[in-house]
Amino acid sequence: LVFHVEGKPICNMRSAWRSACKRAGVIGQQPHDLRRSCIRNFERANVSRSVAMRLVGHRTVAVYARYAITSPADLREGAAKLANLRITDARSPQKVVSLARLGTVSGTIAIAETPGVSGG
Repeated sequence: LVFHVEGKPICNMRSAWRSACKRAGVIGQQPHDLRRSCIRNFERANVSRSVAMRLVGHRTVAVYARYAITSPADLREGAAKLANLRITDARSPQKVVSLARLGTVSGTIAIAETPGVSGG
């Protein structure tokens, strides 16, 4: 891979990076920060983890997880989604259906009320 600016080779990557960051108004950034941003953008776009890992070249979930950094805004959004789910669930009547009666493993499962489905 050859790095250049208008055909002239970049000899000092560090100074070129600092100069580019200064022009972009993001002083203090590191090249590795772009990798974190990329992973965060995949997460926010709901790209599956396996696809994102292949795209960035991570072979293990542990390495991927190091870059999947959550911000306070991400945490607030997650909490809001959970609260919304609970409100939606509270509006939907549910039944407890025996899985054994459905011909599957023994146990129970809560399912949303569905016309034509008998439970219990």
